[in-house]
Amino acid sequence: MLDVAKDNWSLTEYLIGQVLQTSAHQFEMLKQFYPQAQHEDWQEAVAGQRVQIIKPAAKHHGVLEFGTELISSADKSFSVLLGASPGASTAAFIAINIIKSCFKQQLENEGWEDRLKTIIPTYGIDLKIDADACRNIRASTAKILKLETP
Repeated sequence: MLDVAKDNWSLTEYLIGQVLQTSAHQFEMLKQFYPQAQHEDWQEAVAGQRVQIIKPAAKHHGVLEFGTELISSADKSFSVLLGASPGASTAAFIAINIIKSCFKQQLENEGWEDRLKTIIPTYGIDLKIDADACRNIRASTAKILKLETP
């Protein structure tokens, strides 16, 4: 572990700093995002712990990385998720990648892609390129969530 730490010192230093932060320092960080925050209005809660992956590397003893990684067997019959537990922001993306990796045949030939497009209307659409589709899905989402649109 120490060999990995020395080869990834900047990340190791950051992680140690995060663990050693005092409540006062954490609150000061919160105030950078919400300057009107008052300490008495907030309650601390443990939300989870950051997890890192140590991956083999040719020139080092290992590379320390954040996040999650999907690993599938050669025959695609088995997949595992290594690293941090995914939250809502990544869970759908990871699930789709499992489907693409392990169920390619069904996705391409058995109607699964059409079903995914029904469940996820933007599936297969690059919203960074298709501005109209992006505007439409944002408007639809805002309507469902009863949000005002600009």
